[in-house]
Amino acid sequence: MENKYQITGYQLVYANGGRDTVKLQTPVIINDIEGYRRKIRSVHNCISVNLSYIELP
Repeated sequence: MENKYQITGYQLVYANGGRDTVKLQTPVIINDIEGYRRKIRSVHNCISVNLSYIELP
């Protein structure tokens, strides 16, 4: 059985050292946490994404 995750926000890390924090008003439920991280990284053109999430039972 695949794990589900509830994403509540994330922090974008840029190459110049800048950071942006995003708090989602509506949490997103996903199965593939690394796929979601890659998608956010490509959309925002940043080098890293730190996710805030909880693992759902």
